[in-house]
Amino acid sequence: IGLAIAICLVEPKQHYYKTERNVLEHLIEAIRGFKNNAQLRTLSLARVIKYGIGESIYEFSAAFFATLWPAWAISLARVLNNILAAIGYRLAGKFIKKFGELKVLMWGNSASFIVGTTIIAYPTVATPLINSFTSLAFGTSMVAQSSLLQQKFSDHQRATMGSLISLAGNLFFALIAYALGACADYVGPRWALLICQVLSCFAIYLYWKLFKNHTNIMSLVK
Repeated sequence: IGLAIAICLVEPKQHYYKTERNVLEHLIEAIRGFKNNAQLRTLSLARVIKYGIGESIYEFSAAFFATLWPAWAISLARVLNNILAAIGYRLAGKFIKKFGELKVLMWGNSASFIVGTTIIAYPTVATPLINSFTSLAFGTSMVAQSSLLQQKFSDHQRATMGSLISLAGNLFFALIAYALGACADYVGPRWALLICQVLSCFAIYLYWKLFKNHTNIMSLVK
């Protein structure tokens, strides 16, 4: 199905940016863009932290759910996760138009944190099912986050800046995933996931910092 859809895609018109600079100079310019834009740095750091910790929790959560559900049922929760995430992506535009990217990003991540922490701290047989519904907020938050990043990227370094954030996010994910597994060997899956949930608060703090600065700026403009 994916191949069939890809064949139907129309190749977009290419726009070439003529430059005599080498790859290293191009990379330095992209890094300088992060250095000169405080909001971009904060948003990028939040993205790296959220991705590294969030993906680790998502991948490892099956080990925790195995203590609550039979193995054959865990895949059903994952299917529901992806369905609800797709719905969240689809509805993101409407939420962003009504509330703005920063509100969607901050409140979506806050809701996911509250629900995720609660169901891990007080697990029941319904925990895997309830956890799936946090994917709605995940979908909308990802679109809002990507929209904000694209607004902050420079036109000439857009692809390079996105690649640098992706690289940093995957490196951080590799580190957290290993640490999460090692921690679970000592304290168990539940406590390891709770520790990761607490660490994810730092990303929410960065989103709140952006939101607070944005509202202050807007109040001065008005």
